[in-house]
Amino acid sequence: KPLTWTLVGVAPDAIVSGILFSSRRSVALIGGRIVAPGDRVRSAVVRSIEPDAVVIETPDGQTRRLELARPALVARPPE
Repeated sequence: KPLTWTLVGVAPDAIVSGILFSSRRSVALIGGRIVAPGDRVRSAVVRSIEPDAVVIETPDGQTRRLELARPALVARPPE
């Protein structure tokens, strides 16, 4: 059987897998959804999109910077 590759260490719905950045409009692909500033990602709000990250604000007012995914893959033997 082939090896199974698994992404580790990140919740799938918090992965920034793509960013389209321009001075006029920027969008990001997070957890398979296209989002723009002002959109919600789970309970957080997208505050800004940078060339390599998305800045979100959590419900308790904390700011988090979600960097564009450069995933670490781990090979796991077939079950």
